[in-house]
Amino acid sequence: MMLHDVRGVIVGRSGRDPAIDHVRTSIQVAGRIGLPVVEYNSYALRAQEGYYRSPGRPGASYGSYDYGRTAHLPPLPDFGEFAVEQLSERYEQFPRAVVPVAEEFRVVLAVHPNYPPVPIFRGVPQTIRNFAGLKRLVTNGISGVLGRVYARADAAGGGERVG
Repeated sequence: MMLHDVRGVIVGRSGRDPAIDHVRTSIQVAGRIGLPVVEYNSYALRAQEGYYRSPGRPGASYGSYDYGRTAHLPPLPDFGEFAVEQLSERYEQFPRAVVPVAEEFRVVLAVHPNYPPVPIFRGVPQTIRNFAGLKRLVTNGISGVLGRVYARADAAGGGERVG
């Protein structure tokens, strides 16, 4: 099960506490109906503008990404810019707020890393884009119910070979 959008929580928008309460309720429901894993996205702002289609085998195409298409884009005026430390702290606060409920209801939280794994997008650092960012999140005193969604493209694109 994928949780609703948690970007507002991560960037510190108003309504953060009710959004966290909503996540806690979703985890409780998942546990009550027997869903063992709940997934959430880790991006504050997803770098979507760099995607395009590449020709593939006859009749097929591939989804591709080019950071050069987005590296020069300015911050979004209604979203703002963030320091790496600011977002890293908030990324760690979110699981601390919801992990106790996941433990109680025996639900594993799976974080989907930033994808595409670019370093920064429109003034917003992508802090969980590689193994180092993920390791910082899961080893910072947070329970074993926090894991990650694994996709080869995530690991390869983040610049590190994992597994």
